[in-house]
This record gives sequence, C-alpha cells and structure tokens, in this order.
Amino acid sequence: TAAGKWETTALVNHRHLERRHKLRQCSNFLQCSLHPSSKMADYMKIVSDIVDDKADSLNALGRYLWDNPETALKEFKAHKRIADFLECEGFTVHKNYILPTAFRAEFGGEGPVVIFMCEYDALPDIGHACGHNLIAECAVAAGIAVKQVLQENSSLTAKVVVLGTPAEEAEQGKVDLLRGGAFDDADIALMAHPSRINSAYASTYALLQIGVEYEGRASHAGARPWEGVNALDAAVGAYVNVGLLRQQMKPDMRISGIITDGGKVANIVPAQSKMEFIIRAPENHELKSLRTKLERCLRSSAEATGCSIAIRDKSPLIEALNQNRIMGSIYREYAEKFGFDFSESGNVAKISASTDAGNVSNVIPVLHPGYKLEDATTSSHTPGFANAAVSPKSFDATLKVAKALALTALEVLSSPDLLKNVRMEFDASIAASRIKAVPNL
Repeated sequence: TAAGKWETTALVNHRHLERRHKLRQCSNFLQCSLHPSSKMADYMKIVSDIVDDKADSLNALGRYLWDNPETALKEFKAHKRIADFLECEGFTVHKNYILPTAFRAEFGGEGPVVIFMCEYDALPDIGHACGHNLIAECAVAAGIAVKQVLQENSSLTAKVVVLGTPAEEAEQGKVDLLRGGAFDDADIALMAHPSRINSAYASTYALLQIGVEYEGRASHAGARPWEGVNALDAAVGAYVNVGLLRQQMKPDMRISGIITDGGKVANIVPAQSKMEFIIRAPENHELKSLRTKLERCLRSSAEATGCSIAIRDKSPLIEALNQNRIMGSIYREYAEKFGFDFSESGNVAKISASTDAGNVSNVIPVLHPGYKLEDATTSSHTPGFANAAVSPKSFDATLKVAKALALTALEVLSSPDLLKNVRMEFDASIAASRIKAVPNL
C-alpha cells in the first residue's frame, strides 16, 4: 500500500537505532575539518599505490561494462564480472544477494563498517549514458584501496563492503536492499557519480510514480451517449485539474503526466482510461504534500464524471539525498589534492534528477559527490555522455575520485570521534527534516 511505502524508511531506521551507540552532545560538529596526520599520509600512499598498480585492470572492468550494457535487473554479465573481480582481489563475495543481480563483497572483521555502493545498470537504447560503468569502477577501486590499508595496518579494525546495487535507473534496487537488511550493519556509505561539474555534495529530488485508472460505462457514442459514463472525460478533467494546480505549486516542484489509454474507437464512449504521473519535489515532506494535492485533482474528476477510480504507487518513494556535510568537506580536501576544482559548483550542485541512494541517505550517513567528465559536452542520459563515459580522461578521473572516496572513508573509520560527529550530523539532519514535515497549525 501507499502507506507502507511511506513507512519503509522509518522501519529501516528503527533497525539501525537498535544497534547505534548513544552519542554525546558535541557543539560545532558541522565545522569538523580534516587534520593531516602521518597516519593519513601513510594511508594516502597505500591508496594511491594500489589504485595506480591496478589501474589497467580497473579500467578494463569499466570498459567491459560499457561494452556490455544491461538494463535494470538484467545485469547478469556485470554481476558476474564485478563479483568475480572482487573475489580475485580477496573479498568474500555473496552473489545473488537479496536481488538476483546484486552482490555483497566484504573484507575485515570487527569495528565500523563502510559500504561503497556499486551501480552498473544501463539505460535502454543508449547504454551507459549515465556513467554507471564508471560508478562501478570507482566503487571497486575504492573498496580495494581500503582493503589494502586494512591489510597493512593491523591496528585499524574495520570492515569494507562493496555492495552491488542494481536497477538504479528503474525498479530502485537500493530500496529492496534496504528492506532486505543490506545496510543494517553499515556506519557510512559512499559512492560518486560522473557529471559535468565537480560537487562535494549534490542535492537531488524526491520522486514518486503514480498510476491512475478510471472505470466508467460504455455506450454507443452516436445513438445513446447519455447512457455512457465517459472514462476519457475523467482523464481529461484530471489533466486539466493538474494544469490548474501548477499555478499554486512552488517553482521547484514538478508534476508530469500522460494518458496511456483513452479508449479504442471514437464511436464508443470509453469505459476505461489510464494515466501515469511522476511527481518530484526537493524535499521528502514536500513530495508527500504534492501527492495529496494531486490525488484531490484525480478524485474530483472521478466524482464529476461518475467514474470509479483506482490510484496506486507504481514505484517506491525515492527520497531526496541527505548528504553528510562532514564527509563532504573531507572528500573535497582529498579531491582537491588530486586536482579537482570545485569553484564552478560552489561545493553544492542542485540536481533535479532522483536516485535511490537518497533512501539510503535517510537511514545512515551517506556521501554522494559528483565529478566532472572533461569529455562530456552534453548532459547525462544522452549519447554524448555515453561516449564520454568510456574516454581515457574519464577513466583517469574515476580512479582519482576512488582514491578520494577511499581516503574519506579511512579518515572516518580511523577516528572514533570523527565517526561520532558524522553520526551526530546525520541525526541532526533527520531531526530537521522531521520538523519541516510538521504542518503549520
């Protein structure tokens, strides 16, 4: 049911709260900064050396995925290739993990747990036009780098997980993985997404897909139209209602819809019509409010025409990204060391797209930076971006980002106080979002 989908994050959060430590108050934690140390200098050398040493095989992995694009939940070649790759690197790999094309590769034992989220599904017709081949390469490289540091430093106890998360473009695989408990033991989760600008933390939209069916009664459109109940009229009325609603919507909210079935022939009053809508909003509570307003538009048209109506959510709620600013600040410092420039984005990119990583970010602290592909002359989801996702410059940038992600994770994993601050910032952000969700009385 729709209510069950709204409650998913709350249920997963409850599981996390059971294993979370009680955190002390800490002022000024949002200003937490990276403090260079000989320890981190050693880690940086290990990370850089291992990624550079394996660059050819990592780039070959990214190229293989680009050459063999597979859409959501059909990523069988990618699943096998990446899982086998990590197994050869010494990870314990669980294939077909919760979902048929998901996997979990882990190394380490006790201590805090970092997950690198690994996407690898492609788009229909245009392949890796969202650069998921690079996302996968980046996650694998970062996982291998953290593993190498753990192997060479017995005093650092932690677990690194590379989690294969299929079906980001459709079916929202991370939502199912959350429900299945894939993130229950995680303290932090990281991934990076190719883009046209560099950003330490991007904001994305909450999203929901909705299906609507109107049922009326057929009749002869010429002889006895008054005996019919016109389901197409209900759909057209609903479409007009939504158009009028847009005048009262905030500029950054979106409702897009189509009529997918309006009848078969013109001389029969349509007994059935179908519509599909996608709604988007910058924040989760705004999306819920927008859904309520949309439903009023749909139901009022059913009432006006005498049709019955069925409304169902065609997707889980995709939540807005709740980026962890502390990890973002640490990531930026490391990324700048590898030559990335953040002046264009001012650190934050506002993206009207959506991702199921947003759902994860409302359960545990998440970092999801974007990085620039120099050869990308068009936006993502275009053939031009797909071509950029396989260029030598893009592979080089991806491995540099992997180093920065690995070092960000290691900085947090190796400092209990920093990890507590990361958790506290997460708790504060969730509390703030709940306050926003309370309607003004």
